[in-house]
Amino acid sequence: MAEAAFFNVWRTSSKDNQRLLLDAMRKEAPDLQRKPGFLELTAWSGEADDLRVVVQGRWETQAAFEAGIANDPAAMESRNKLAALGTSEAGLFSEAFRFQSIEPGIRAASDNLEAGITAHDLAVNGQTIHYLRAGSGPPMLLVHGYPESSRTWLRVMPKLAGHFTVIAPDTRGTGDSSIARRFSIQEVADDLYGLVKALGFKDLVLVGQDFGVQIVCAYAAQHREDVRALAVMESPLSGFGLEDLFASFWHFGFLRSPFAEMLIRGREQEFFRAFAFGDFVYQKSAFSDEDINGYIRSQARPGRLAAGFDYYRALATSKDFFEKTVAAPWSFPVLAMDGDRSMSGLTAQSFARIQPALKHLLVPECGHFIQEEQPAFLTKELLAFTADENVL
Repeated sequence: MAEAAFFNVWRTSSKDNQRLLLDAMRKEAPDLQRKPGFLELTAWSGEADDLRVVVQGRWETQAAFEAGIANDPAAMESRNKLAALGTSEAGLFSEAFRFQSIEPGIRAASDNLEAGITAHDLAVNGQTIHYLRAGSGPPMLLVHGYPESSRTWLRVMPKLAGHFTVIAPDTRGTGDSSIARRFSIQEVADDLYGLVKALGFKDLVLVGQDFGVQIVCAYAAQHREDVRALAVMESPLSGFGLEDLFASFWHFGFLRSPFAEMLIRGREQEFFRAFAFGDFVYQKSAFSDEDINGYIRSQARPGRLAAGFDYYRALATSKDFFEKTVAAPWSFPVLAMDGDRSMSGLTAQSFARIQPALKHLLVPECGHFIQEEQPAFLTKELLAFTADENVL
């Protein structure tokens, strides 16, 4: 049977009501995502003074739509109210948000975890954030880079969990978290701040690798009173040296371009194996085919490429943000680490401009993915750093 799609048009009386309507839809989305046969929900809000909201829903079949929505009394009542508010008519709309189905195979993979590590979902800041959790004690937030997910931390979580409550989220648009588009680095940090608060924590240790460095630093810049220690790996900070690398690393320009998705879609296996898991990895044995295929399958899901590339587009505004908010020096301790076969000290050079007293290390025989290429070394150094700084 052919895929089924439907549109609803909502007309609101003010921008405030339009925003409240969109917020209400976001809150209801997780229930919709769990319905059998659901594919995608997209909402557009009218530009400028256009107060309409257009909603498109896609289902695998007409039967799936009827079972999930059309034959549900509460859903039918809601749809009838919508139809009374307006009809479809011409207008200029921009996409406000998009939710997509959680694929059973990907979700099941998150359940294949070592004892003591659990997987969860939480709605915060208009996003559904998937995260892994282990241990007890003061919180430590582990933030991954691109094109990975929370699973990049699985080799270090068990030992860290003996000392900390370890929280490893999938940032918006990655892993099993909800799709998002056209966001800023600080908005991603706001997601994680909301997650930490919702879990009942405040003071914490922040750890970021690759793009995770930008995210944890946006968190620290906006909530520095909550940060007990910061560890950054394999990325200078935007506004403090990152832009100096753009001319040497071709992917910064390419992946933010409108051509990246066009050229990579359908060739995710070839691209990511050569790019992320080829050039940037020194310890090739650290990644099994299963590891790499899991990351690539996630990137090949609808909407994930565009969301991932939006992290590179977000760098366009992050330089100004960090230059205005970092306000060096930071009072909390900072540890900077680089693989000796990768950034090789560039992260430390960047963060020395913010915290001159930082501790810095080169990780031996290591490429870009320290947490997977040298997990024992990383675990040992994080525990030593936090113990030396009386974080425990």
